[in-house]
Amino acid sequence: MIVRARKLMLTGALGAVTAAAALLFFADSQDQGRDFGLTALAAADGNPPSGVEDYNYPGAETIFKQKGIKLLRGDGRVLLADCGTSPNEIKVWSRAGDICFQASTTTGYITMELTEVWGLETTSHSIDADLTAGGETQTVNVPKDAFKSVGEGIPGGTPSTLVEIRVTG
Repeated sequence: MIVRARKLMLTGALGAVTAAAALLFFADSQDQGRDFGLTALAAADGNPPSGVEDYNYPGAETIFKQKGIKLLRGDGRVLLADCGTSPNEIKVWSRAGDICFQASTTTGYITMELTEVWGLETTSHSIDADLTAGGETQTVNVPKDAFKSVGEGIPGGTPSTLVEIRVTG
């Protein structure tokens, strides 16, 4: 009976010490931007910080240098693609040339800065596109399998910059 009581006391003491250590660890992490000290530990060890998705477009700098396309962010469901290679194509018509994206699902988004856009075309997905011109933002809906003129593509229209594409269906 005494052995059993000692085991219970030892287990309780061990649990209390563990709880106190966890409490101190989490209380200390509040001073470090709520990253629980992982970034500081990784930097001290020479390891990269933990992988947290920031939704920045991968390889955006290289794409901008090679093709002049400024891609900013996205959820990975709308990706830059070669025109004519995907049945889920979204085509952007601009003075700089045709730029195509591939939509992998019925929802998704990508943000960018594509200047002098005059037309949008879809195949298997409908989209909403945000364009800016003269400080004003306009949202254009393009149904699936359709083409829509925008910016200078509309009589009397002004040069427009495409800033976001959202796949809506």
